[in-house]
Amino acid sequence: MRHLAERLRRIGSLLVVLMTLLVFPIFPRGNLEGSAITSPAPIQQASPTSNYVTTFRLADSNLSLSPVIVYPTPTRVWVLAQNYGQPFYSQILAFTPKPQPRFEVSVSLTGVFVSSSITVDAQSGRIWYGVGKMLAYYDQSTGKNQTVAGFPGGALGYLTVDGRSRVWATLTGANSVGLYDPARPGNTTYRVPTSNSGLQGITATAPDGSIWFAETSVRKLGRLDPNTLSITEYTAPSDVAAPTQLVVDANGVVWYSDHATSDFGSFNPATGEWRKIPVGYCLGDCPVALPNAIALDTNERLWFSEHLRGVIGEYDSVLGLLTEYTIPLPPSNTLQFPATWWTWPGPDSLIWFADLSLREIGYVNSSVPIPLTISSERGASAFQGGQGTLPVTVYHQGQGSVSLGISTTSFDTRNSQITAHAENLSPVAYPVQATAKFTVGWGASLQSRYVTVTVQNGEIAVSIPVKLTVRTAYLTVGVALGLTAIAVFSHRREKRSNREEENAGETNGSSTKTGEDLHSRISFTP
Repeated sequence: MRHLAERLRRIGSLLVVLMTLLVFPIFPRGNLEGSAITSPAPIQQASPTSNYVTTFRLADSNLSLSPVIVYPTPTRVWVLAQNYGQPFYSQILAFTPKPQPRFEVSVSLTGVFVSSSITVDAQSGRIWYGVGKMLAYYDQSTGKNQTVAGFPGGALGYLTVDGRSRVWATLTGANSVGLYDPARPGNTTYRVPTSNSGLQGITATAPDGSIWFAETSVRKLGRLDPNTLSITEYTAPSDVAAPTQLVVDANGVVWYSDHATSDFGSFNPATGEWRKIPVGYCLGDCPVALPNAIALDTNERLWFSEHLRGVIGEYDSVLGLLTEYTIPLPPSNTLQFPATWWTWPGPDSLIWFADLSLREIGYVNSSVPIPLTISSERGASAFQGGQGTLPVTVYHQGQGSVSLGISTTSFDTRNSQITAHAENLSPVAYPVQATAKFTVGWGASLQSRYVTVTVQNGEIAVSIPVKLTVRTAYLTVGVALGLTAIAVFSHRREKRSNREEENAGETNGSSTKTGEDLHSRISFTP
């Protein structure tokens, strides 16, 4: 039954993915409507929580309405929600968690799916969104909606605002990047060199002011130079399947999510180095994680959503430490599966997220102390066809057992290049010394890659990415074959000598050598 339930959960997860991918912006019918009225039904208060996660579920009065995007601000959390039933419509909701959790409808568009994301300009307070080919905003001070510019040739996809309050957007249909500058009426588009690039995420966080975007269909990252307005493309290695969302840190390193695998990674344009890191080890028969939204908080810590696992990940690139928070499922007798599409850091150390399938928003409180700690070597090597081990030290301030395991990149897992093993640790006291184990396939490629060693308690997981170098097994095989040849040759010489001695014995009446003497004479030390 467990395997059947897991298969059903995977089918449900795939349906969510297909539903998400098939949703494209549609040109609006009629005028934009906005009102600061309470949502038709209050949110349900019986939302699940954990030590780290608090959730707020939309009312069951409309089971087709799901939150897609969250954008937290100091005063409220802005939520883009889509109704997938009939009639379909889009809403932008203003959520205030205190004193009483409450959703208010700010924008409602019947027969329309808006752009793939919304974004907020902290300087003007405008909430920007796309409606088909039109760019629009909601003004918090007046409660009015206003369209400002059209982008012929392609509906607006993902949006971002730069430090000058300019709005940038990916235009997937037009294969272009769009720009709207409030100081200069009109719009500008910049065509991407590679056709049918499948434009997705876009960011204006680079320290040099450049605009970076993801070309998912062709496995590239693009950079638009703010001075020359030229576009440079960078092709990812073959094991990067679908770079989808991205963000640039203070050092100019681009971090991306690979939304076709269980990996995230980075690209350093200064050195040309690409890195790919698997998310933490997952207990049981887990679906592919599909990391999606990715962003940096004020401390330069990386946060991302694991779409099909219902997990919010945090990666500290300075410490090389990955922490993952599991979103609790609501209590129910029906089969439920998460679809955590989006996450975004907000004030007060709260990391907000939206879950399409569970129809809820929520936050991770990153200020809550974590009872798990793990230490391990940051580098290791193993031979093709060999066994590998990583000594680790686990610290746990809680009670009960924890699970220790290793995860590998989706490429290594899919091609059976690295196979990881897991075990439960139930020591009398912590800290405990343990060994994480893995097996390297004979056909594993000779290159460095990352594996992630993880310890978890079912609610939270802490991991360390370890750089693993796979070494050739040819030398070992060659030595073994050489020693075997020496043994065979020695054995043949012994057989020939024995026959000569037997012939001599028959002539002279002497005895032949015993099997024990023969074995001792052909033995060798490698």
